[in-house]
Amino acid sequence: MTKFQRTWALAAVMLLGLAGILAFAQKKPAVASPAAAKVEEASPMLLKLDAADQQKVRAAVARPAPVTITAVVQEFTGPFDSVAGHMDEFLKEFKEQKLNTGLKGNPTGLMIIYGEPQGNTAHLGVGVEVSGPLQPKAPLKLEHFTTPQGLRVVREGDYGKLEGLHHAIHEQAQHKHKRGTSFPSVVRLLDDPRKVAKPRYELVEKLQ
Repeated sequence: MTKFQRTWALAAVMLLGLAGILAFAQKKPAVASPAAAKVEEASPMLLKLDAADQQKVRAAVARPAPVTITAVVQEFTGPFDSVAGHMDEFLKEFKEQKLNTGLKGNPTGLMIIYGEPQGNTAHLGVGVEVSGPLQPKAPLKLEHFTTPQGLRVVREGDYGKLEGLHHAIHEQAQHKHKRGTSFPSVVRLLDDPRKVAKPRYELVEKLQ
């Protein structure tokens, strides 16, 4: 298990009373040469996924659709191994501002990656999805992730596959639409990893 994968797993477990938060990092792979791009199977990152996930990526990239996600988040710029600490800060502030009052069930935890990671450091946001007219105060903020051409892929199981999934979507979009994906990216945790052996999560990307 790599350092980033351990960070993802720790981040998910650290959410108490919420669905969870998950993160991934690493830079996008280099753009394939024109000759290689002509053959879909030449995408190395796509081929590293299992058959079911390859099919999900192809289907998502083939049919971009509008996406709107509203969340309360806390932004920070720092190393990925500081995610758990920032998550604790967010939850403490979220409860102190009484923003959890009136929420139905366990809100979906998420992490927003705002820009290209620089090694182990990135501009990130951790938080939870909301639907009501909340008015968070600093250091929290209301964030709107909106795109007319979103690419959404849901899978279950190993969080360590997120990085490969991200790169595969980017490469497949380059092949299909002649343009890749752009930041920000959102990772949504759909199940509580403490209660489900193979939790589902969704990676949401924006077509450039």
